[in-house]
Amino acid sequence: MVTAPTPSLLAIPVEIQLAICAKVVELSHHECAGAPATPTRLDSAPTWKDTLENFAALGGLARSCKTFERLTTPMLFERVKVSIFRPIAFVQIIRHFSRFGHLAGFVKHLAIGSAWDTSTLSASHVRFLLQEGRRLGLRLLPDCLDSSDQVESMSVLIDVLLCQVHAVRKLVLSLSQYLYLHEESAPSLLSYAARLPDSFTLASLRCIETHS
Repeated sequence: MVTAPTPSLLAIPVEIQLAICAKVVELSHHECAGAPATPTRLDSAPTWKDTLENFAALGGLARSCKTFERLTTPMLFERVKVSIFRPIAFVQIIRHFSRFGHLAGFVKHLAIGSAWDTSTLSASHVRFLLQEGRRLGLRLLPDCLDSSDQVESMSVLIDVLLCQVHAVRKLVLSLSQYLYLHEESAPSLLSYAARLPDSFTLASLRCIETHS
């Protein structure tokens, strides 16, 4: 008796594999839209993976084999969502893009918000942030992050990430929560983009949204 071969995703055309991945992402976002927000775990350190909106849908598939890792990587990094109040995850995705610069080119949708967390940047994070900012050509004063001013760090985080995601098409800024609660420090936070190098451009940018 001849046993029929077990169907495998690897055996179908790449176009169909991509269509399946896209559908999984679509269904995942649809489910998340109607679900309550998941509280931030305070017993585990956030990583760059926490900023990828499509990681929940495709992370497992990406880890299954090299083929699906290559196939899903552009989708995994297509949508990045960071928060100035979650600076550890913010600096982690910057560090990841610093090590693997080609991945930043896959980011098409970048959302910068002010969702709350309890983490703060360490001295090593600040040192890395300054180093990466200078590598990217940001106009940083020598002592701009020497103080404990977290607002200044938030602003530099935004500048560094903007320099990395050169192919982004949509930028969403939702900073009103912070600005409402800390009106006195709003000028410092809103100074982001003032440090960007003269050569900075987002040639693929098509849309900017600001949410109040």
